[in-house]
Amino acid sequence: MFFLHNISFGFPAGNLLFDSINLTIPSSSKSALVGNNGMGKSTLLKMMSGELAPLEGSVHVQGVLFHVPQMFGNFDHLTVAECLKIDHKLKT
Repeated sequence: MFFLHNISFGFPAGNLLFDSINLTIPSSSKSALVGNNGMGKSTLLKMMSGELAPLEGSVHVQGVLFHVPQMFGNFDHLTVAECLKIDHKLKT
């Protein structure tokens, strides 16, 4: 299970990017984050992974959060589905 509770985030000298948002993703679900360039998708993922801290609110992760970045190093030729299969193979 994954929770964002009353998350607010903004960069210095700028307006808030997120203002008191809430999000719950059940652990048995598959989710995708889509949107136009510059809308905060990567920033939200960085907060979800703990790389960035929200200005206000809290992030709670129960279980494993798997993030496939757009630039995947030596695996750039793989599809997202193939990248996710790599994680499964590494665990078995």
